[in-house]
Amino acid sequence: MNRLPIGSVYFVSLAGQVVLLGLLGLGCAAWQAPPHSAPTYIAPPPPLVTSPSGTMPGQVTLQVRPEQTAAVVGGSVVLVAQVAQAGQGLPNQRVDWVLSPQSVGRLDLIVSPHPLARLLPPFVSPGKISDAHVVTLTAARNALWSRGTPDPRDDITLRRGEAAVLLSSAQEGLSKVQVVVPGLAASAGTRTAWVYWADAQWTFPAPTEAPLGSPVRLLTQVLRRSDGGPASGYRVHYQITGGTAA
Repeated sequence: MNRLPIGSVYFVSLAGQVVLLGLLGLGCAAWQAPPHSAPTYIAPPPPLVTSPSGTMPGQVTLQVRPEQTAAVVGGSVVLVAQVAQAGQGLPNQRVDWVLSPQSVGRLDLIVSPHPLARLLPPFVSPGKISDAHVVTLTAARNALWSRGTPDPRDDITLRRGEAAVLLSSAQEGLSKVQVVVPGLAASAGTRTAWVYWADAQWTFPAPTEAPLGSPVRLLTQVLRRSDGGPASGYRVHYQITGGTAA
């Protein structure tokens, strides 16, 4: 089974409360993706997208998830594209993943292509052209990909009509990934995913007890993942999600 790193959400138990802690981004304001721009990738002229009902390509939709997210430097993000017609996933559709210029990170295949894939319809073999360009095909059937851990909640299910790619980065910055289905019209066959990479890791406040009405100090330490030094400028968000009134 293939191991796929998945982002995690952490909870801290504190005096009967559950505190959700997350890093919202660099600086004092929440990070926002820059505005969309014209795609720089020009797709080759492959065969038109086909579907069981023989519909025209313009009636096929493309969805990408996540469209915007944040990740820690040294980790990875799984990006998933779905090609569908009338809500039904279309198998064996070519999906190109392209990192825009000035983006950080690299793209990788999740699984190795079958050696005979190019000899079978649609006669396109998934492959890695470069760190900035990967070609995939949408799945013909549902498939489960596991991280190899006992916890099934971190597994990934790729459904019929979906394709996925692995994005990672060793430095801070922004990754702009253009997702292109060459057989679709430009308006329907292109989507963009944004991933912001932060060089940070953090430790959570230790569980503690206190008398009712007494204040409790919550100390969170944020360090740079690259060298272990203090990471400044991060905003830490605490949220009470249950327990006694506070």
